[in-house]
Amino acid sequence: MVTVDGPDNPRVVAKPWWNAERQALLDQLREARPPDDRIAARPRHGRPALSLAQERLWFVDAVARGTGVNTVSGGLWLRGELDRAGLHRAVRGIVARHEVLRTTVHVDGDGRLGGLLTDPAVPLPVLEADGPAEAVRAAKDLASARLDLTAGPLLRATLLRVAPEEHLLVLTAHHAAVDRVSLEIMVRELVAGYVAPGSVEPPPVQYADYAAWQRRRFASGALAAQVDHWLDRLRGARVLDLAPECPRPARRSYAGAVVEHAVAPGAAARLAALGREHRATPLMVAIAVWALALSRLADRPDVVIGTPFGGRDRMELHRLVGCFVNLLPLRIDLAGAGSFGALLDHVRDVMVAAAANAEAPFDAMVRGLRLPRDPGGDVPLIRHVVQQAEPMPRVQAGSLELVPQDIDIVVARFDLTVFARTSGRDGLDFRIVYATEVLDAAAVRRVVSEVDRVCAEVAGEPVRSFSV
Repeated sequence: MVTVDGPDNPRVVAKPWWNAERQALLDQLREARPPDDRIAARPRHGRPALSLAQERLWFVDAVARGTGVNTVSGGLWLRGELDRAGLHRAVRGIVARHEVLRTTVHVDGDGRLGGLLTDPAVPLPVLEADGPAEAVRAAKDLASARLDLTAGPLLRATLLRVAPEEHLLVLTAHHAAVDRVSLEIMVRELVAGYVAPGSVEPPPVQYADYAAWQRRRFASGALAAQVDHWLDRLRGARVLDLAPECPRPARRSYAGAVVEHAVAPGAAARLAALGREHRATPLMVAIAVWALALSRLADRPDVVIGTPFGGRDRMELHRLVGCFVNLLPLRIDLAGAGSFGALLDHVRDVMVAAAANAEAPFDAMVRGLRLPRDPGGDVPLIRHVVQQAEPMPRVQAGSLELVPQDIDIVVARFDLTVFARTSGRDGLDFRIVYATEVLDAAAVRRVVSEVDRVCAEVAGEPVRSFSV
């Protein structure tokens, strides 16, 4: 649990191993960068620059109008005596500090996209809920309501009152303005601003500064080598389709369903041990398991699996709200993996190379590969995603306890999205969101059964040769 004791200690410390010496070292490294490689605050005149992610998500909005595909939501139970005015002040402070939460996207007369800053005011309506279960249901309804990227607001905050000392705060934002790390930043600032009003300093740069810097780097050719890395890796890759007989809808609803699956304890423990032996993270282990299962189901020696990379490797961005995440297509070659350990080594190497080339814009890969879009407007490069599920910690703000509440809005952006969750020392389970327009429950059961077989084989004989 992260604790904020009071006005004299307003900071929420997310990493207890951090200290002033390490901060000073990172500041020195940052200063050592060439001036043209730094993200600098720009004069505030004219329209804010848009990042490549904002443009891409505007396009997704245009195609998927009427759906919640670009909505990011989170809930916080507030238990204890609550100062509603203080909470509202803290929410308004977040929106005032981070311009991206009030930057809408518009098309000008020449057909070009541009940003426009809107009113920083954000209301905090209070709704009554008859018990926690009803509050969670109401939160899901609130999170399902679409956010308009062209009109705003891009952040909605609602307080559900269950009892005098029990409330559920629901935060819903457009993905063009936030990613999951941004939600954690917002919660930290919310707590600090609630406990000690005026104590939270604005970030050193704004998201528009990052967007302008990103565009300069791309235009200068600084990212060309990274784009070439992906073109070399992906050229010739085939789309992995688990239901080739099912036609793709001309207009997707992004309707989905969820399957929860826990890996057997013995298999999970063996997978965790192999991960430690091969210096592979739990996410690398999960990707290896799913790559092997999908390759067997599709009867092919290589698969492409998407996974998000955070995109916050610069100190200027660590406290900044915005969409920095980049979904990268990992091409996993299983032909040369004679054992699961060898496959883990390969996945680790692929992910290390991906991290070194993580700035490459996804749209540049699509253009370089000349990939056509399917009838629903999607690019058939990534249809299966595996990512790490990272729940937010509980927070204590004086006498007020903040407990995260998942708001599970089932939106299927891909055919399969797998959230790998670890528990205890070796526990492992998967939350699987699948698109009901292209996969039925029976098909997903077959996939889960193959995943189970892979895990059982690894647990029973970890050094055997694997057939694809």
